[in-house]
Amino acid sequence: MFALLVARANRLVTVHDLVDELWPDAPPRSAIANVRTYAANLRRSLGSGADDEARIVREPGGYRLLIDEKLIDLHRLNVRSRRARELMREGRSAQAVPVLVEVVGAAAPLLAGLAVGPALTAQREAVSQERQAALELLTEAYLDLGRPESAVSLLRDHVSHQPLRERAQCLLMRALIQTGDAGAPWPSTAPLARRCPISSGCHPARRWNDFVWRPPGRDAGFRNRRARWRRSGVVLISAIGCRGR
Repeated sequence: MFALLVARANRLVTVHDLVDELWPDAPPRSAIANVRTYAANLRRSLGSGADDEARIVREPGGYRLLIDEKLIDLHRLNVRSRRARELMREGRSAQAVPVLVEVVGAAAPLLAGLAVGPALTAQREAVSQERQAALELLTEAYLDLGRPESAVSLLRDHVSHQPLRERAQCLLMRALIQTGDAGAPWPSTAPLARRCPISSGCHPARRWNDFVWRPPGRDAGFRNRRARWRRSGVVLISAIGCRGR
């Protein structure tokens, strides 16, 4: 119950939302009474004075946790993520890197190991997606700064655990190209191909084709490497995702 109040800090959480979170399948007949009891216990534990850092107030229909959001790790990480995106949009990759390192390093699984209901399950997934996006943005910053080796080391592990993330696959290929290591093992696109077979009417993602065959800086060195990949049988284009999915 407290976790849901924290996740929705300073917003009204209805009694029915709390019941659905605590007993998603079969709430007992005493569910609403139990929520009232849990809330009363939490209010006593936190305090109810205006000077308390956090307090739960009862309002018509539910409860609200009043708290300075700067005290909540989840909120602080969201603020840092937004700041990192702003820096990247402004072309300030060097300043974005330490911010993104902090986000990626601190974004542990939300309520790891705890059984949660539908609302917190969705919140947990959102946090996971945010961390993955931050990691990919960090590798993009490394590439902008001419540090492809740092990007490769992060992306190898990331892609192995999240093989369906097309952006990560593209970033890894971009990083490998920047390192100039034509003999390096390329990311496997088989999981994405299975997810989106050609027979289903899907086609290779346009940005994948644009990236592989029309990359930034089509210099002679890249053309020579591409020729070596072709001769060695490296498959550079594969059905890795659906546009409009």
